[in-house]
This record gives sequence, C-alpha cells and structure tokens, in this order.
Amino acid sequence: MSGIIDFLKSVVGICNTKELSSDLWRLERKNIILQPGKVMELKKPGGAVYLKGRGLSKPILVVHTDGDEYVCFTNKCTHIGGRRLDPVPGQSALRCCSISHSTYDLKGNIISGPAKKKLTRHKVEKTDEGLIIYLDKKI
Repeated sequence: MSGIIDFLKSVVGICNTKELSSDLWRLERKNIILQPGKVMELKKPGGAVYLKGRGLSKPILVVHTDGDEYVCFTNKCTHIGGRRLDPVPGQSALRCCSISHSTYDLKGNIISGPAKKKLTRHKVEKTDEGLIIYLDKKI
C-alpha cells in the first residue's frame, strides 16, 4: 500500500518536508534569520523544513546535514514544473517530489534524473542569533 501512496504523491508532487511556521523565522532585508534549536525538524541531522511567504519570492529549503551543518536551496527542482524537494533519507542527497525524481547532491549538483541545471544554493552562516540565510549570496 505504501508504494501506491508514494507513487500517487509523486504524480501530484506532494513532498514529505513540512512548511515551517512563519512565526519561527523572519526576513530582514535579503536575509532569513531562524533559530534551528527551536525547530523540531532541524534539531537532528537529516531533518528539513521549507519556508515560504512573508516576502520571499520563492520557497527556501533548509536541511540539517549529517555533518551537523545546514544547507539551503531555493526549493524548486530545475526540471519542468519546478516541484519542491525532499532530503533522501540515509543519503546526502535531495530528490524532486515528482515522478521523474531528479536527484541532487547537497551542493546542488545533479546526480540523476532529467534536470539540466544545478539547484540554487544560498550561503548560510551560524551565529549566536541562529542561522542567517543570505538570499542574495549564491554558492
């Protein structure tokens, strides 16, 4: 049954990564500030959330890596339709939430699938205040 549900989710483009409540992050100029210690999904490696609204032109994916770092991407697959992305459990990879499942490494490079361009990755800095995601600084 799970295989059928996963297939139907891919057809519709439903991801497992949840949207982070807008009261847990803020946009200051062209930077996002959030405190990962207050976000259950980001407390342990492998967790992820996405941010949208509040002045963002595109949704942003935040991933806590197995190396205890954070990486952020514009949450849009570069293949047709621009579906959102999910981390791949147990791997250092992201996968499009569509049937084609374009897959990327955590630097945004294409691993497999029909995508032709790498993901847009944003610079992230850990500070005493939390994470600063620089929307205008691409890596």
